[in-house]
Amino acid sequence: GELVRTGLLTEHTVGRFTTHDLIRAYAQELVHLHEDGPARESAAARLLHHYRQTAYEADLLLAPPVVLEPPSAPADVVTARLNDAAAAVTWFNADRQVIKAVVQRQIDDGRADPAWRLAVSLQRFLQGEGWWHDWAAMARSCLQAATAAGDDLGRAHMSRSLAGAEHVLGDNDTAARLLGQSLDLFEGLGRCREQALVHRNLGQVSVAQENHLDGVAHYERALKLFESLDDLYHQIAVLCCLADAHSFLGRPDVSTALAHRALSIAEALNDLNGQGLCYETLGKSFCAAGDLPASLASWTRGAEIYRQTGWRMNSVECLLHQGDTALTLGDPTGAHAAWQQALDLLSHLRVPQVQAIEERLARLETATVRPRGAR
Repeated sequence: GELVRTGLLTEHTVGRFTTHDLIRAYAQELVHLHEDGPARESAAARLLHHYRQTAYEADLLLAPPVVLEPPSAPADVVTARLNDAAAAVTWFNADRQVIKAVVQRQIDDGRADPAWRLAVSLQRFLQGEGWWHDWAAMARSCLQAATAAGDDLGRAHMSRSLAGAEHVLGDNDTAARLLGQSLDLFEGLGRCREQALVHRNLGQVSVAQENHLDGVAHYERALKLFESLDDLYHQIAVLCCLADAHSFLGRPDVSTALAHRALSIAEALNDLNGQGLCYETLGKSFCAAGDLPASLASWTRGAEIYRQTGWRMNSVECLLHQGDTALTLGDPTGAHAAWQQALDLLSHLRVPQVQAIEERLARLETATVRPRGAR
């Protein structure tokens, strides 16, 4: 209590503290005074194993697209007990800065393999919660380390990971280049599932660059690969991506049919995140077809599901479009409520959506303020 009151310890998150430089220096002095080299190394190793193992288990709760082999851990390593996706996200948010330091520590020690594997465990969380700059920085460092170590599997995964971060941050040219490198590596390694994931990502980048036919070709290639693997979970995402591409190509009937096909799979698997993605996709499909009430209902349902599952950035996307559609339907109050919810979710982040939402709210406020003297 005294250390907190004097500012030497700061509780930045419940149960998580940062220390003043004086306290950190004193603690290091005591450790070197009372513990020999082997004891210090053993304690550091247990800490690294704790974060690697807990991050791996937490990531599994988030249903990641990439699942690596479980990390090996000594019997005396204790992990956090996490029961669901919400608990996993809470743990990642609380220990995010420490895990970043653990990744960098392993890179500094010349241990590229455990570094990039830990980074893979963080990817789903960093993407879903909007920590995109952290995602990019970590993937870039791990890619450099894996390249220096001659680790082709690490290079393949980190090229794809960094491409994802560059894509959401708006650099699609770099993303496409990195994905091409990743695809070549996964093909050389004979990794079929990972090839399918890269084709899906190449489709997303192609659509973002308005190369919609190229996007469809990549999505169809990914779908065939996932079907050959009997991988229903990944088929949901690819079908939704295909639906989006057909919406852009002016084929709303095809888009709606694909989205409903994906939704039937997601419901059969009881995959809530998949259902949220399907409703998000249906919002776009109905909008392309000119059915704005159905589009609004789909955006609203998607946002509700994503709130249940704790996917921040997906919720924001649905709320953004929900507000747009509400405004088009003549409901500025509903639009304001949706956009404000989205902005509240992004209050601590530096992502492009913040400016887009603030501009919408400012325009809405300007439009609804009655000029002085107006009747």
